[in-house]
Amino acid sequence: KRGGRCDRTIILNMESYKDISDELWKRVVLLVNSEQYLGHIHDKYPSESLLEHMRKVNEISCVLVERHFLNDTIDRLLVGVVENIEQQGTKERLVHFIKRLFVATGLCHDLGKVNVNFQVDRMLNTKYFKHRETLLQPPFGHSFLGAYLFICLFVSEIVENTDSLPD
Repeated sequence: KRGGRCDRTIILNMESYKDISDELWKRVVLLVNSEQYLGHIHDKYPSESLLEHMRKVNEISCVLVERHFLNDTIDRLLVGVVENIEQQGTKERLVHFIKRLFVATGLCHDLGKVNVNFQVDRMLNTKYFKHRETLLQPPFGHSFLGAYLFICLFVSEIVENTDSLPD
């Protein structure tokens, strides 16, 4: 039952936002030639590399979650999402997986900035990149590519766990 002993056990066993973020960051930093990609430019300040920008955004999100005591709130909301699932093990795995997706959303929202046309058109990064023909619309967009890369980070995990989920 929701709010019962089982749900409290799930919440007690949940990893923190920061712990999940630290684990996922290790996968994101594997970007090949990461030093070539820009994540943010400004007229008055030096440009930030994509990984530096993502690291700063990630650190700020971790601080906000901690400062506003959001870990418990996130965990309670996620337990509510799976309240109708009867199998305790399945419920725990789903809550953990959904929390990882939640954390990764903030961590990875800028991954699509690896789009070459985004680098050229928006970051003015012509030192390493040249404009290319693309199917992306707009060609400099980074949202769709970012969503695709986000899914790629988790597709193997989804496939591995699909067989053990209820119908």
